[in-house]
Amino acid sequence: MRARRRESRNRGGPRMRGLALAFALLGATSSCGDDPRPAGDATSASDTRVLDTADVAAPDVADVGPSPVTFTPVPITADAHFFDFFRHDRVQPITVRMTQQAWDGLVADMLDYAAIDGLMRSGRYHHADFVFTAADGTEEVISDVGFRTRGNTTRVVPQDPAGAYHKAHFKLRFNTTFDLEPASPAAAERSDRRFRTVRALNLKWNNDDDPSLIRELYAYELFRRAGVAAPLTAPVALTLEIGGTPVYFGLYTAIEEVDKGFLAKRRGSAGNDGDLYKCLWQGYGPATLEPVTDPRAIGVKDWTRNYRPAYDLQTNEETSDHAALRAFIALLHDEEGPPLAADLAATFDVERFLRWLAMNVLIGMPDDYWAMGNNYYLYFDRAGGLAELVPYDYDHGFGGGWEPTPEWTYEGIATADVHRWKNLNAAWGDPHTTHPLADRVLAVPALRARYDAILAALVAPDDGLFDYADYAATYAAQATLYAPFLANDTGEGDLMEDDGQAAWYFATKRASVAEQLDLEWAPPP
Repeated sequence: MRARRRESRNRGGPRMRGLALAFALLGATSSCGDDPRPAGDATSASDTRVLDTADVAAPDVADVGPSPVTFTPVPITADAHFFDFFRHDRVQPITVRMTQQAWDGLVADMLDYAAIDGLMRSGRYHHADFVFTAADGTEEVISDVGFRTRGNTTRVVPQDPAGAYHKAHFKLRFNTTFDLEPASPAAAERSDRRFRTVRALNLKWNNDDDPSLIRELYAYELFRRAGVAAPLTAPVALTLEIGGTPVYFGLYTAIEEVDKGFLAKRRGSAGNDGDLYKCLWQGYGPATLEPVTDPRAIGVKDWTRNYRPAYDLQTNEETSDHAALRAFIALLHDEEGPPLAADLAATFDVERFLRWLAMNVLIGMPDDYWAMGNNYYLYFDRAGGLAELVPYDYDHGFGGGWEPTPEWTYEGIATADVHRWKNLNAAWGDPHTTHPLADRVLAVPALRARYDAILAALVAPDDGLFDYADYAATYAAQATLYAPFLANDTGEGDLMEDDGQAAWYFATKRASVAEQLDLEWAPPP
């Protein structure tokens, strides 16, 4: 049996004094983990998170105890139909019906767009009908939805010139208005249309880099359990009916869209009117949150011109002046140390960010904010709630997927310094590139101590969330569930196997973290 950390580690010492200060800076009430707010009410506790050090005397460390690290999912308010879809104990059957003309148009559009963008990232939606078969056998049909391929660097033409079908990532949008008159009642009605309260669904196939077929599903589940606002997922059996002929594309993971609906379910209807940015490394550089030197890096994507800003505004597209984002970037650049910690805590959910950062390091995601300035959402709440980071795109991790450099393979990721993630932006571009939201936050001793405490709790021997036994149980359950749905008409993604990599990775990562944090149960070197 692995030993618990000695009780003496909970008393005094530099680490615990740092935790005490972190507790004072962050406040006793967290907006995640042990969140006391009712489901859907994201603003009722916001006042307790604001701390102005100009008005509050610094606490006596001896009188302040460290905030305990507990893990509770962020409350989600939605109807039963929403949760009946986003579940892991059923493979959800979805059929997308298209005319042959519409399908051929989708393929031709991607090939034509390659002249503008070699990655074929066309944003044009094509006409389709959507059919979902519920558990009781009833069909829900939504006519004339929008359908296209998706992905930033992973677009695949789903049918080649020889007629063979290929798996691709897809996106469904249920409120696409197409050529309806913009001011017409029909357009307004279509704009309000939803499937089980969602405007859109992302369908990602578990490509060859993920033999487990559960990597992204499990990563989001870990974030959710840790108290991070993350998308929900569901396994899907996808059939495309093209010109009346069904083509079974196999297993996909449906991922909840991060949009106003996502925000309303977690913050309430009063908390979803702020500025939401999708942040990616694009033509104007990575989304590192360093000072912006090219104003085109902030904007609203226009795929027709192949304009793709690093900070792509998803809401308030016609009204926002981007002031909240610019002020946030300025704060990260202009301040450091305790003043930064205090001002950041007044505007940004630092606790959720630290939980995301810790779990992200454990998962071993190399294509993230800290390494790449990539793959996250940033939300600024106009109603007075705290801004927050939302994770996205976790098809790499757990010891598998993309290995960015010869020195940063998964062996290197498994044992990486938990306080100094690999800076791929600097390795591949400007060597002076930084990631201030991570770098400057962890440079504050109190916040670094809180981050360490979260890491320690996540890998705790008896009840830590980052645990191979839980992963293995999830894999076993999904493998049984997925087995009848693996074979498909593309011949791709039809195998599911445990290659042992995850077991090695969990053990190596946990041991490395325990050694770096000097946890009592750490195995001998």
